[in-house]
Amino acid sequence: GLQAIRCPPGLYFDIEAQTCNWKDQVNNCNKKNKDRRAKPLLATEEPICQEDYLACGDTTCIPRKQFCDGTEQCADGSDEASCGLYFDIEAQTCNWKDQVNNCNKKNKDRRAKPLLATEEPICQEDYLACGDTTCIPRKQFCDGTEQCADGSDEASCDINNDPNRAPVCNPEICTIPECFCSLDGTAVPGNLDPQKIPQMVTLTFDDAVNVANIELYNEIFNGQRVNPNGCGMKATFFVSHKYTNYSAVQDMHRRGHEIASHSITRITWPVEIPHVFQGSSSVMALSNVLMAQMRLPVVSGFCLHFGMDINNDPNRAPVCNPEICTIPECFCSLDGTAVPGNLDPQKIPQMVTLTFDDAVNVANIELYNEIFNGQRVNPNGCGMKATFFVSHKYTNYSAVQDMHRRGHEIASHSITHTNNETFWSHASIDDWAREMAGSRIIIEKFANITDNSVVGLRAPYLRVGGNNQFTMMEEQAFLYDSTVTAPLTNPPLWPYTLYFRMPHACYGNLQNCPTRSHAVWEMVMNELDMREDPTFDESLPGQF
Repeated sequence: GLQAIRCPPGLYFDIEAQTCNWKDQVNNCNKKNKDRRAKPLLATEEPICQEDYLACGDTTCIPRKQFCDGTEQCADGSDEASCGLYFDIEAQTCNWKDQVNNCNKKNKDRRAKPLLATEEPICQEDYLACGDTTCIPRKQFCDGTEQCADGSDEASCDINNDPNRAPVCNPEICTIPECFCSLDGTAVPGNLDPQKIPQMVTLTFDDAVNVANIELYNEIFNGQRVNPNGCGMKATFFVSHKYTNYSAVQDMHRRGHEIASHSITRITWPVEIPHVFQGSSSVMALSNVLMAQMRLPVVSGFCLHFGMDINNDPNRAPVCNPEICTIPECFCSLDGTAVPGNLDPQKIPQMVTLTFDDAVNVANIELYNEIFNGQRVNPNGCGMKATFFVSHKYTNYSAVQDMHRRGHEIASHSITHTNNETFWSHASIDDWAREMAGSRIIIEKFANITDNSVVGLRAPYLRVGGNNQFTMMEEQAFLYDSTVTAPLTNPPLWPYTLYFRMPHACYGNLQNCPTRSHAVWEMVMNELDMREDPTFDESLPGQF
């Protein structure tokens, strides 16, 4: 009867579990209806129990904290009867019941929108209108703090609507080496012929450098893996402070790897996405930072994300203008594929960068030593190098120091490497400064890196921090970010400066991309699609 209808041949329906299973696992074949569990009495006209206690289905009172803890304390089991996930209408996601405070709402509140486009101007010059026609300074729109009474100044802040957004790429004023941009991110710096540009692969590592990974890094960078010029390959370590061994970081930096910032605390934030940004202040004054010479660091990489549109910030950056964005200070192109310097793509050698994220320690240093073993060289005979994005946690800074000494780049990857990914998407300027500028200070101190070469960073989990992240980078004199991922494209995108608008969609699952102009280079990461490569012998469901 029921089993034959509901289950495949050989399986029986478990009325309690509401699923099909093997016969010896089903003990309720004689039942036709699922037992209805008693429900707790959580909403009554008059309270049944004292404060911090709740009523079971039989009116027995037990401590609130014993409800939904996985163990039945009520005689009728009602304390564990309503413990699934609940839908948070505001966050648009499911969560545990005690984290959802809007179960009585059926519709998400619609935030007021600013009055940015009206037939007649409402406000004076350099002021914009809130949804209630109140005028506030333009610069206060989309700055992370609600100044409009109706919150409308923070309600429409994607890349197409932010009134303070960065301009579109202008290759005329954004020129290499100080700047590079393109309209879609695919323009080749220098206008080189894409067919003649060598493949470039970057190695980056996030989080702490310590005993858990330093042997791996040593195995990777064992001196035997070199670039075509004979130089050993290097990586970028985005170092977070927590658990980092700074002697290991110092060693990585000494060996020529790049050390970049990856936060100090790596704080674990609550599950829900925060809706209010914190106040901010700089870790150090910009005047106290020795600016590194503007250059194109060897840093890039690959990852898989899901697409997201970023074209609604009214303050967004302008479209690329190649006439004013000229190398070396600036580079941009309309689609990101323009070659810097108008070089012939067919004549550009393949460039591969190596970057490594997280801690450098005994767990990976041997791998790095194996990779950078001196036998892998670039065409010029120099050994290949990498950039290590070092996180503090678990990092051995003597190993980082050695990597730097050997010529690898060391970059920041935070101190704490906070496990909650949404923390990085919505962190305040102050949070970013503590994590990344703080991580750089730690790296420089404990890895004894004194040449001001820690100029790059990568956010943990590749979670872009929006305008707050890049504002911090300007204030703290970071040269480049290597967090943003570009959609799969052929040809791939070149690095670009963020004086102008990103030349590609904000790619990733709920990523928070920058919308305004920032004096920062983006070493964009391109996806690597191996599905049609006949030399790749692994079966892949997609690209990575």
